[in-house]
Amino acid sequence: MGKTYRTSDKKAWIGWKGLPSYVSEYNFVDGFWLGAKFETGLKLSEASTLRFTPSAYYTTARKAVAGQSELSLSYAPRRRGYLELSGGVLSADYNGESGESRLINTVASSFFGRNDV
Repeated sequence: MGKTYRTSDKKAWIGWKGLPSYVSEYNFVDGFWLGAKFETGLKLSEASTLRFTPSAYYTTARKAVAGQSELSLSYAPRRRGYLELSGGVLSADYNGESGESRLINTVASSFFGRNDV
């Protein structure tokens, strides 16, 4: 569904995930999430890669912007070297650890008009 564009030496890229990233979910509090998510990266050496993954969405029920960004660096693969910085503005889930998944919540809210959990 998505598309990835690479430089001729294949050391840099930018990619979109396709339709699922434009309308990522629906719930009663936020409404539809309309926006986009993409990933860009740069291969720094044979063993290290830098990735940047931003996303920005407009929530139709809250009428607010939600989004996040992740910057990750993978290095020293033999020692599982990995560094990630992330942040953003998202709606919180009260029961995030043991509640239902956001995908199940989207399906239940959209098709059945219920959100019991």
